[in-house]
Amino acid sequence: MGSAATFWNTALDALLTSAVVTLGRIFDPEGRNYSVNRLLKHCVDNIEIFELTAFTQRQMDRYGLQSREQAQQRIDLAFVPTYADFQQLKKSVEQRRKFYVADVKPFRHEIFAHRGVAQESEISNGSTSIDPEKLRECVLFLQALGQSLHQLYFDGVRPSPTVSNVPTSEMLLQKNTLESAATLPDRVVADVRRVISSIVAVG
Repeated sequence: MGSAATFWNTALDALLTSAVVTLGRIFDPEGRNYSVNRLLKHCVDNIEIFELTAFTQRQMDRYGLQSREQAQQRIDLAFVPTYADFQQLKKSVEQRRKFYVADVKPFRHEIFAHRGVAQESEISNGSTSIDPEKLRECVLFLQALGQSLHQLYFDGVRPSPTVSNVPTSEMLLQKNTLESAATLPDRVVADVRRVISSIVAVG
């Protein structure tokens, strides 16, 4: 890997750049842009799509169920959210927004906003102000939020976006558990390990 340091530094900077730019869109305060705020506002403004009547119809349309009786088991277990549930999700989003505004947004505006090209030294020096574990937690929370809303809409599962507290450095040491892990970060770490191992073996 040392013989291809330029490649790995380029890949790292590209991943950081895409994460920073994407987070800017997700936390964009402009109401006309499709941000996480707009997504949750849509859910609140159209909360009836999560009611049992709408959920029952989705079950019939999705699984080919012909009657309410056939869908009754799913309906009985379905969670129907209230405005308070979405308010709690908003609070969780705001916690991550504070991290973005304090640590990521200044870096994004200084280096990337409205610029076509950024120097490698600017990216490397500026990124030192961003805690990688906090950035990881923020990204994984947003992924978990999207998954939770999907499960709420289609399966009636109570939304509870959670993120593993295990640092990436510790995941790399869990050789025996990563391959069969169900969580997204564990699978990503396992995939990266396989790719790097194959590259090192070929080299």
